[in-house]
Amino acid sequence: MTVPNAGQPRGVSVLTGLSSPQSSNTPFPPNAALQYVIALDNRERGVVVGTQLTLTASAGLTYQSAIGPAGFTCTSCTPGANQFRISLPTLAANAITLVTVTGQLAADVSAIPSVSTTLDAQSGVTGLRGATLTHLTDGVPPTVTVLAVDPLVVRPG
Repeated sequence: MTVPNAGQPRGVSVLTGLSSPQSSNTPFPPNAALQYVIALDNRERGVVVGTQLTLTASAGLTYQSAIGPAGFTCTSCTPGANQFRISLPTLAANAITLVTVTGQLAADVSAIPSVSTTLDAQSGVTGLRGATLTHLTDGVPPTVTVLAVDPLVVRPG
């Protein structure tokens, strides 16, 4: 008997999500820290092995650190880089796995109205749904206007 799909890679049911505890509608000042939470929901009855995550930052944003479950590895996570690569050897069956990445805005975001993080994910040979999350920046410095003081109104002493 011949099995038609013998030797073919098997697809997996893993839902991906990218979120942030910080509002994407609030402008953030230069040097602000931003957190990104990656959720991987394994809908399989068994573990899923070999999940790889790649986070890529737009101009004005760099990544500083990553925290994940036991066994996760930052395969390329240099603080200050605009890309992090993370390896998760196993995703538990019927469970959600979380990874948190902290980013930081540049010291000068005056010409950058927003920054984005893009997630690409893969489990084994199966590409998972990616995501992009954008935060606004407040790169316009405040202006202060000093009005001329009438010497007759304000007297020294």
